[in-house]
Amino acid sequence: MTTVSVLTIDLNELEEGGTTFTWNSSAEDLDLSDAEVEFSGPIRTVATLHRLADTLSAQGQTTYTIGVSCARCDEPIELSCYTTFHFVFQKDKPKGVEGDEDETLVWLDVDADELDLGKEVRDYVLLEIPMNPVCKEYESGTCPNLVDVEKAESEASDRGKADPRWDALKALKNT
Repeated sequence: MTTVSVLTIDLNELEEGGTTFTWNSSAEDLDLSDAEVEFSGPIRTVATLHRLADTLSAQGQTTYTIGVSCARCDEPIELSCYTTFHFVFQKDKPKGVEGDEDETLVWLDVDADELDLGKEVRDYVLLEIPMNPVCKEYESGTCPNLVDVEKAESEASDRGKADPRWDALKALKNT
């Protein structure tokens, strides 16, 4: 069974030239519910499609808010994120063209009646989720947990201790 996302466009009704679409979807709509972050509020996508015969181009932006833990102080934070995208959709992939060299070129079946931007938007959203998000207070140096974080880091790195493997070289230097 094929799942159709909310970011589907009926190609039979799409006129030549440019058309702008706006969608408000959820994490479930874009199959993002298993991501390691919590999406709060709608995932808003605005895309302009330009049609010229069997070639389509889509460019747009997706904005969303995620709830994560600060990578430094572990406090919960909300981040507003966005991603921009640009794709070219072409019908009927020619024989002899192999591989996916250009990630912005998407081949459609020759008799495709619909265009589903859901997978492409989902991939771009996942790529823009920060790996080590930090709270604004940590960035500005005003995080109330900053002292505890720096103390834990210092203890973990053992900065104050000398590595005993260097003792033999120090003894040679002192002679």
